[in-house]
Amino acid sequence: MSSASSVLDGLANASGEVRFWRCADERSEALAIASEIERLIFGRHVQPRSIAVILPESGIGGGAIALALQERSIPYRLQGSSARLAQAEVRDAIAWLRLLARPADASAAARALLRPPVEMRHVDVAQVVQIARRRRLAIVAALPAAIDVLAPREPGR
Repeated sequence: MSSASSVLDGLANASGEVRFWRCADERSEALAIASEIERLIFGRHVQPRSIAVILPESGIGGGAIALALQERSIPYRLQGSSARLAQAEVRDAIAWLRLLARPADASAAARALLRPPVEMRHVDVAQVVQIARRRRLAIVAALPAAIDVLAPREPGR
């Protein structure tokens, strides 16, 4: 008869320690995981390739953990659905889809304008956002007005 506790006991005996903790939210959990990995790498000299974080599909996203590891300059590799969502091209496509569904989505508009194929400069996007706020428009709706304000800096932009 196999129970969850006996499986966890087996994991603990086979590979070292298994630790559990409860966190207030996704960001706190990601920071706790990154902190534990940092402790293992720098405190116990465990090789990063020997560490794995296994997440249920419905649980915390790998992206939050990846960000926490990135902030600490800890090498990582995502696998599974989180890895696909971490690719810039996938995030770009999601931003365009969000923008189509909700033209008022400012973060999706900013990403769409900053990344290929548009590739506006940060300074220009900031001006568009400023115009949108002043006129109480969505960023997309403010683009025609911004064209008059933004001086061309490069051919074709």
